Amino acid sequence: FSPVFTRGSLKGNVINMGTINAGNITLVGNEVRNLTSNGTKDVQGKYNNGSSLRIIGNKIFLDVEGVQNKKNIQLIGTSDVLGPTPKITVQMAMSTFKANGHKDWIEKNYSNNGQDLGGGTWYVDRIITIGAEGGWNDFANAWNENKGQTRSINEFKLISKLDFSGVDFVSVGKPNNSGFNKIFNGNGYTMLNITLNNDDASNNGVTGNNGTITAGIFNKIGGGTIKNLTIDTINANITANSADVLHFGAFAGQINGGNINNVTLNNINIKGTINYNSPNSGSNDMGYMGGFAGVINRGNIKNVSLNNIEQVFLYSNQTIGATLYVGGFAGRIANASGGSSTNINGVILNNIGKLRTDVRADWGAKVNTKIGGFTAELGSGNSISNAFLYYTANSFLMPALDSDGRLDSREYVHAFYH
Repeated sequence: FSPVFTRGSLKGNVINMGTINAGNITLVGNEVRNLTSNGTKDVQGKYNNGSSLRIIGNKIFLDVEGVQNKKNIQLIGTSDVLGPTPKITVQMAMSTFKANGHKDWIEKNYSNNGQDLGGGTWYVDRIITIGAEGGWNDFANAWNENKGQTRSINEFKLISKLDFSGVDFVSVGKPNNSGFNKIFNGNGYTMLNITLNNDDASNNGVTGNNGTITAGIFNKIGGGTIKNLTIDTINANITANSADVLHFGAFAGQINGGNINNVTLNNINIKGTINYNSPNSGSNDMGYMGGFAGVINRGNIKNVSLNNIEQVFLYSNQTIGATLYVGGFAGRIANASGGSSTNINGVILNNIGKLRTDVRADWGAKVNTKIGGFTAELGSGNSISNAFLYYTANSFLMPALDSDGRLDSREYVHAFYH
């Protein structure tokens, strides 16, 4: 058929679930796509184009991995006279994105007749798929190093289970002002056997202070959406030796906005140590740790489950002046401010194990410590609803000894929050 048309003539859809073989391929329709579902899984259509691929439509979805010749692709948005603004979605694998310099090279334009280009506007969404452990680490490194167009990609999406057994893991959002703020769609898949170490921690210090050590699978979350993700087995041992402040959670060190929906963490065992100065040097160590997040400053969290919190343990080498806060979910939920707050709805903490703080043992130890089953500090102006905590006979809330103050440890622990 001819690629030339009149406005108002785009009535049909072209949904390619098979293979099209041709030197030059041109497709015209109201909606044109090569990725759809057969009811149980996605089906990718193939374009075996020896030379060029040209797609014209009001709604275009192109999975680049189904295109043989990826170098000569043209996507043209168009619309009826009173129709909606064209929407173009391009999806490609992280490996393809990386191989092309972390850039989207595909030509995009607008036409009202299939021949003349320009004269209109269109929306473009870009999706990067991650189907292997190396793909995750490539994504994390590209985000952390701000390579190419990485931080302007709309969505990153898992398309397979990732098992990091015996594989180094790279956390996302480590540099200053690099908190993840796009869409991460777990797509119902699981990431397994993640180990965090000091390489996954960051010090975002500024001139005049020692900074803050931040650690988590997502080191910092700065907005956006993280959804439909399961993480099974997180082990971590982080030492803050370049700053005296630690924000550390299994999922995120800091949450500074955004939406987190339908996320599950299983089997959490994390330990943080503040070891910046020699004992009693005058530095006041300050640590916030949680099974999910170290510090939550703002954001919307819904339908999150933590199952089998084996240990959340925070240690300081100071005997005087340390502030250590540990919570089953978060170390600290800050006060709402500037019209922004934290809103949590639908959280389950199942099988809570050891929530513990400790300091270097010495006579006259003086420590400011709090342990809360949900959070050690809950600021004002926030909302928590439908939160359920399940303790067992093996649940322990174990605060550091304050031998220079109150000796009754029950004054330092609360079943839900302080």
